[in-house]
Amino acid sequence: MSLIKAAGYTVEIVAGAPASLDIAGFSAQSHVEIGEVTSVSAFGAVVNIGEVKALSRQVLDRFEGSIDPGKVDLSASRDPADPGQIIVAAGIGQGTHSLKLTDSSGFIVYATCLVASYTTEPSDSDSVIKTSISLPLRMIPIAGQ
Repeated sequence: MSLIKAAGYTVEIVAGAPASLDIAGFSAQSHVEIGEVTSVSAFGAVVNIGEVKALSRQVLDRFEGSIDPGKVDLSASRDPADPGQIIVAAGIGQGTHSLKLTDSSGFIVYATCLVASYTTEPSDSDSVIKTSISLPLRMIPIAGQ
């Protein structure tokens, strides 16, 4: 079994959706790294499960409902001059953006997203000012190289 370190993980963004929602479309875009990222949330698609309790059977029945593509939440040291953070800050309410997430092994995941938040966290006198970024996904992430 090969372990993959979290160190070296990068998150890149570009305003707008790719020409096609496939690896070729995403890889043709010029993504910009969001700098100073200190943590990335778990992300990925989740199937909502519906339930029905038919009186005649007295058994709870479950079925697959809609699919929630998830969201990517980031924490970063705030850098107003960072090109990636500038794209995020300007992207609130501006429609679809594209993400490229790359782990330390070089494995890439692509997705489209909205920019839902870019908030400031001053914290305390022994900390740097941080920012929280929330990127709800608009599609199920796809893997590609």
